[in-house]
Amino acid sequence: MSALASLGGASPGAIVYREEIHHPALPEPEIATGTMRVDPDGSLVKAQEFPHGEVSAIGESFISVRRPPDAQPNLLPIPDDFVEAVEALKLLLSGEAARLAEIHSPELGTGPEGWQVLIALPGHPMRVLGCGDTLVGIELREPGGVRRLYTFTEAR
Repeated sequence: MSALASLGGASPGAIVYREEIHHPALPEPEIATGTMRVDPDGSLVKAQEFPHGEVSAIGESFISVRRPPDAQPNLLPIPDDFVEAVEALKLLLSGEAARLAEIHSPELGTGPEGWQVLIALPGHPMRVLGCGDTLVGIELREPGGVRRLYTFTEAR
């Protein structure tokens, strides 16, 4: 567990992401890019830049979506079966790896390019990928065969 715990020193601020959404009905994955951060109020904010501008802020029980980013927010409830995955993402991206480990008892292993941590979330298993003390990516599996792969490159 020490590899995940080492992320606890991650600097605050936004990280640059690339998201691939693999869906069984699509021949190619959908691609999106932007930044992610956890705000002081605990909201997970995803500012998508490509393929279109959109800001999503995930709070305790609602997701606020603004498309385009300066539009009025559209509030959507967080589905009950996704709450644990959202909380795990918030803990991970805010550098609270010890708290994440305490709640979910993840399994640490090695992968082809570094370490990986498997987190068994109901309906949404998560695989965290890293090398040394650097978070490289997160893979989320969703019901229906949907797989989201986030890769991270640099802090802003």
